[in-house]
Order: sequence, then structure tokens, then C-alpha cells
Amino acid sequence: MKQAGRIVICYFSAGTWESYRPDTDEFPPAVKGNSLDPPFDDERWLDIRRLDILGPIMGRRLDLARSKGCDGVDPDNVDGYTNNTGFPLTYAQQIAYNTFIANAAHARGLSVGLKNDLDQVPDLVGVFDWALNEQCFQFNECALLAPFINAGKAVFELAEARAQDSLVLIGRRELRSNNSWMHNVPRLIKGRPRHHLLMHADDLARRGIPDGARVRVRSQAGSIEVEAQQSDAIMPGVACLPHGYGHDRGGARQSRAIHVEGASYNDLTDPAALDAPSGNAALSGVAIWVEAIGS
Repeated sequence: MKQAGRIVICYFSAGTWESYRPDTDEFPPAVKGNSLDPPFDDERWLDIRRLDILGPIMGRRLDLARSKGCDGVDPDNVDGYTNNTGFPLTYAQQIAYNTFIANAAHARGLSVGLKNDLDQVPDLVGVFDWALNEQCFQFNECALLAPFINAGKAVFELAEARAQDSLVLIGRRELRSNNSWMHNVPRLIKGRPRHHLLMHADDLARRGIPDGARVRVRSQAGSIEVEAQQSDAIMPGVACLPHGYGHDRGGARQSRAIHVEGASYNDLTDPAALDAPSGNAALSGVAIWVEAIGS
């Protein structure tokens, strides 16, 4: 990967004990606390106050990362103080431990990212080089990462929408229906229908959905019904729905548009979810589930 010009970031858990790691026997029972919640209940929280024990272990892990050619590291589980660890960890102790990890990485020439730990971003943005967050869009937490953006540091989002056979929804604009009012202009609504949910052939087949069939699309915010259409322009795992539809509801006051087929994209988006860099509503990257009507 490095020969191809890629930046290599190496993962390790800085806040939990994992039974399957080569150095698992280096952790004495005294620093191993409660198990994590399922499905990670084979891991146990660490007593991060014991830097006399954990410091050398984490240092050796960072040495290993450097020896393998890693450019940076992604230390996970660095928010133990907010969890039921079995230890009376405090905010200040977590700051001290996370700062130790960041400084130890820098001492070895490695960049280091802050994984989750959103409440401590203001206090840690100065010592971490970038941030990696899991599902901030889903939980409407992306704005908490703004200090990294404001400091000119990268923020990465790890979406786990695919875990339960979901798809990632993106929007599109059609030339004749760039805005909903265009559907009230007779000359613009002529021709082929343009309201379909576009999906890759593999995703249709996996769900047993024939090309052109009517489907139910669900998100955490709502659901719609619309026709699905196969498209080679859409990559697997992604679905595409146009904006500007959904006039069949009270108060539309569009005499022609109410007869135009199509569902509202906004019915699937969370009105409280914001795109952190711009502050605009988050309209893309919505996790959806698609099923044939009657399934």
C-alpha cells in the first residue's frame, strides 16, 4: 500500500484487554475490569489510571506499529470514563491517559487520531492530529467534531450502515425536475418517468426485487413507497432517489404536480442531522432498508 502512495493507519485498542492479542498475557488481572457490551463482550475495560503497567505495554504496541511501517495509529476505546468499566475513572484521568497515548505516538514519528470520545474533543484537539468517529451522522453528533475542522485537521467518519443489509442513500437532480415546482409545468413532466429509486442489479437480486417493482424504503426517520429501477450507474451498496417529488399530500396547491408519481426524499432524512463542515441538513449517506412490497 505504501508503494502505491497510500497512508497506512494501524489499529490497536488502547482502552481494552483482548484475549486474542499476542501480548494478552502481559496484562495482570488488577488492570482488567468489566466486559464490554455485546458483541464485544470478549473484551474487558482497562484501568487507565495504571500507567505504570499500561504505559510500557502501549509503548511496545506503538514500537510494533512503527516497525511495520505504519504512518499513524488509531487507538480505540479511549472513552472508558463514560462506560461501566468497573473502575471509578474520571474525566481528568481519561484526558491524562489519552494525552499519554498521543505523546507516545508522536515520540515515535506516528500521527494519531482521536477515536470517538466526543465530549473531550475541545480538550484533546490540540494533541491529536485527526479524528475518527463511528456513526456521528446516525446519532446527530458530527457537530461535536467541529474543533478539529476549525483547527484544519481531518475528520473521518466510519459508517456502519451496511451491517444489517442496509444501503446508503444518495440524491440526484433531474434536468426537468430540479425543483418540485417544475412538476407543475406541463412541458416539463412529459416523457419517461424520472422518480425511480435506482439500485445496482446485485442489490435488487439479493433482495428478490424485480426491475421496476414497487418497493418500501425505510430509514430511521420514516418510510416511503416507490418503484425501483436497475442502473449500472449505481455502485453496489448504494441507492439513488431524486429530490423534488412527493406532492400527494394536503396543502401542496399544485394542481398538476399532485398527479406526478414519486416519493419525497425528505421523508427519509432526519431533520435534526447536520453536515458538520457546512451546517446544512445532512441529505446524503442516509442508511436505508429496501424491500419488495408484500415481503
